[in-house]
Amino acid sequence: MKKAPKLIKCVINNVDRGKAKNCQICNQSFSALSVKEHQCKRCKRAVCEKCSPHKAFTIIDGVPSKATHRQCSYCKEESEQLRKFINQYKIIFMEDTFSKQWLKSFGSSVEQANLDFDQSQREQNNQNNKEESSKMKIELPQVFQEIVHFKNYSLSEFFYLVIKDFDITLILDSINRVLGTFLKIYPEVGYVPDQVFLTLFLLCFCSEASAYQILVFIYSHIIPQYSYPLSLRKEKCEYFTEIDKTMLVLTQSFKISSQDSPYVKTFLRYRLARYIQSFTINFFLFETTFFIINQLFLQPQSAYDDLTKYLASAYNIQIQIFRQQSQDDIELILLRNVRSAKIQDGYFLTKQVDFSKIIPAIQKSNSSISARQQSFIQEKDQEAGIKYQEQIIILKNEIERLQKVNQEQSNKIEKQKLEIENLELKLEQTSQFISLYKSPEKDINLDQYISYQDEELQSLRRATQQQKQNNQDFEKQQLQAYIKKLESQVFIEYKANIQLKEQLEQQQLSKSYASTASQDQYEQEILEKNFQKYKRKYEKLKAKQQNLDQNQKSKKDQGLITDLEAKLQLKDKQISELELKLNKNKFDTTAQIVELESSIEQLEKQNKLYKKSIQDLENKQSSLYKQDNSLVLTLQRQISDTQNESNLQLRQTQDRFNQQIQSLKQQLQKEQKDRFLAEQQLKDLTLKLETQEKQQKNTITQNINNNQDIFKDKEQSKDFQQIQTQLKEQEEKYQQLKQKHYAHLQMMIQVEKDKLVNPEIQISLLNSQEKEINALQEKLEKKKSKIRQFKQKEKAWMKINQDNVVKINETIDSKQIEELITKIIILLNLDDKIQKNNINDQAISLLIEKISHLIEKQTEFSEDFSNIFEDSQFVKKLNELIEQVEDSFVFDYNSLNLLIEKINSVFQRINSTKKKILQIFKQTFDQNDLNQNPNLDIVILQLQQKLQQFQIGKEELESRIQQLQLSKNKYLEVQEESKREKKILQGVRDIIIDLPIFSPSEVFSFSEQKFKNKQIDQEDAKLILEVRNQQITTLKMILIEKQNQLETLNNGMIKLKDLMSNYFVQIMK
Repeated sequence: MKKAPKLIKCVINNVDRGKAKNCQICNQSFSALSVKEHQCKRCKRAVCEKCSPHKAFTIIDGVPSKATHRQCSYCKEESEQLRKFINQYKIIFMEDTFSKQWLKSFGSSVEQANLDFDQSQREQNNQNNKEESSKMKIELPQVFQEIVHFKNYSLSEFFYLVIKDFDITLILDSINRVLGTFLKIYPEVGYVPDQVFLTLFLLCFCSEASAYQILVFIYSHIIPQYSYPLSLRKEKCEYFTEIDKTMLVLTQSFKISSQDSPYVKTFLRYRLARYIQSFTINFFLFETTFFIINQLFLQPQSAYDDLTKYLASAYNIQIQIFRQQSQDDIELILLRNVRSAKIQDGYFLTKQVDFSKIIPAIQKSNSSISARQQSFIQEKDQEAGIKYQEQIIILKNEIERLQKVNQEQSNKIEKQKLEIENLELKLEQTSQFISLYKSPEKDINLDQYISYQDEELQSLRRATQQQKQNNQDFEKQQLQAYIKKLESQVFIEYKANIQLKEQLEQQQLSKSYASTASQDQYEQEILEKNFQKYKRKYEKLKAKQQNLDQNQKSKKDQGLITDLEAKLQLKDKQISELELKLNKNKFDTTAQIVELESSIEQLEKQNKLYKKSIQDLENKQSSLYKQDNSLVLTLQRQISDTQNESNLQLRQTQDRFNQQIQSLKQQLQKEQKDRFLAEQQLKDLTLKLETQEKQQKNTITQNINNNQDIFKDKEQSKDFQQIQTQLKEQEEKYQQLKQKHYAHLQMMIQVEKDKLVNPEIQISLLNSQEKEINALQEKLEKKKSKIRQFKQKEKAWMKINQDNVVKINETIDSKQIEELITKIIILLNLDDKIQKNNINDQAISLLIEKISHLIEKQTEFSEDFSNIFEDSQFVKKLNELIEQVEDSFVFDYNSLNLLIEKINSVFQRINSTKKKILQIFKQTFDQNDLNQNPNLDIVILQLQQKLQQFQIGKEELESRIQQLQLSKNKYLEVQEESKREKKILQGVRDIIIDLPIFSPSEVFSFSEQKFKNKQIDQEDAKLILEVRNQQITTLKMILIEKQNQLETLNNGMIKLKDLMSNYFVQIMK
């Protein structure tokens, strides 16, 4: 026994063997000796051996059985029809077969569907409402598994034959793409698991794009807004209008008895919503569901009303069941026995039913439904106006497209004409060539060549003829398509005329019923004649009996008399039966004649009205046709005007862009010249600098030579060598700086050259380049000033050296030499000071980098601290939520688990931040710093102690969570027991509904049961509230403890932050 599914709707088919008394096909009674009971493994019918002679593989849970099993004759026939249907229409999963007709009836096409699907997939990323689509994604695997296990035997065979070559992941992905995009773009519809079944059914006949488009049309054209899944979640709909419609169809068209109507109405009250919401999928055989859905999609304007008519005709086929069987058994019998041919015959009788009478009565009884229906009708009218505008736009686009196609075809035709002319020239050349070479001497050699050339000529002629025919056919097809698209607007109004014609045909059928009444009269006359014959025979037999009474002489005559008396009695019975039949026929015929006369009068009145309406419609059609022609002409004019305006605008914009481009080119040329001049100036400056350096070097070398001549002592020569090495080092440093500066300038020049290549970038960088040039000029002036200062220093140095040389030449005194040495040493000390200043600058820069690094780490600490403060705010929010829960007395275990997970994440973040802080302390601060600041050691120890406290608190939390889980399990057990009791009560209620009349004692017992059930529900609610209150109190205590711990942590962190800021201030000082 399979359990009922949780998400999808299905018919329960868990039939046990041995319960049926008769064969469910031929009604032959079972017996242990003569007729044994068998079971069809496909439909689970109880059948005899004659009705189940076949054996075949059955499909169980989407997989064929390993061995063959018994099948009844009905299942064998249906499976063969399924295979023929799939092979005939070449049905393949995710390919367009029947979708082309369906989209055409909705006013769309496969190409339009592809465009809409691509656009909707792009737009779905911008949508914010993704609740319904995410819910669908979560439930999709479970729903698909339920479809595999709980679909009926007919659909399981069909899906296996169509989807057997496809992977499950591919099927789920395609369903997710189609239904996911639909729910993202239309979230107002809402999600129901039945939509997964419907999309899978559509994908068997459609591609993904066309399935998406048909889903949109179903919820915009067929299903009313009040029965959308999301609106059903907000407000329950009991489908009173649909129940009244089906009952009206059953009473008017099929004339069910007043005794059956209450049983049918109770079934509809509880089960009609299942058939409507699922579009009859999984409630009938594949043959019937496909017939109903196909008819609904081919006539979408009256599809929702037609659905009730089809369902009513299906219920009428097995109307005798509703009084005898339960609701589950009724659904199973309808699944097995309702076929599409019977529904089609029944639907033909329901065409005269008018639902306009039922709407005001429903408005009185159900005001909310009437308001929803009115809003839905208004939305439909608005959609019709929008569609008319969209059709006009489509016509414009089609006219433009056809014009382009005509131009392309004219070009193709001209090319083909040129090709034909070339071919004709070749034909003439070949004919001339043949005429030249046709001589008696060369006939024998050229026979084969001539035959070959003739064959080529014939093939060329055929090719030319085919090309001409193809061109003509192609032009005809284009014109036909254009005419059809123009007539598509008028086609909607023609449908009204067609409906009127159908009503006239129905009137003719009623006349044919009158003719059947005349046939009944004829049969009545024949019966009267037979009656008279029997009377004559009876009189003759009476006369014979009198003769026999007179001549009672022998036993043989007595036996004959008894036989004759028995025959006379039989004849008397037959005569009485005939008299009864005659009386009944007379009564029925008179009633039929009266009904037919009244119906004929009504039909004559309707005919007059229809004739008037036909005339009005014809006048409207003529006026609309004229309006359409005028609209087409105006559209063509508007299109031509818009094209001219757009061409003028394009030309003007092109001229503007050309002018702008020329001006930009001129600016670029000027800037290139300026750059070239600047580069030359830089080169001149660099050359001057090099010359100056060379002169300096020469002067320095001369001074050194002079000093070498002067200083002959060893000690003096050593000092001089040191000075010389220092000077060389300074020269090398200067050259390195110069090379770096020169390389930087070259890089800047190359970058600017690259920027000059793109004119668009040049426009945006003009202002920035001017600023850079000004900055470079300022730098050059600064460098020039520095060079001047350097020259002045060199001149002073040269003067000092010259004075020294003169003095040495005049007087060679040891005292003067010592003075010179002291001066040189002073100069060297100055150089050393300069180098030390450079070293100090480097040390300062390193200190600044360290300080910036420490500041960055301080920002990281502040971010971590802000996270911790956010966590403390989170705890406050938790307390507020718990107070709300206490007020509402509603609590969910899933939300409890989420809260606990968030608390754990908070503690994990706190631990991670603490570890980071310790690591950064170890990296940034040395032991000397820790010795200097003993407060830091104390803070670190405090943090380690708090970490241990948090770990202990975490373990306590985990133990309390386990306690909560145990209480949760107890609560679930209580819930399961209450659910079981509710199921039992529901079964009792169903049985009560099926019973026709109750005695007062039974009513009193049922009221007592209801009172007891209410008491049980109240006790369950009290228990649940007590458990929840206990859980809330425990959680509140835990959160208060954790809040106190967080506050202590925050205070410690604030102290640490103050210490860090003080330490950074000390470092900066």
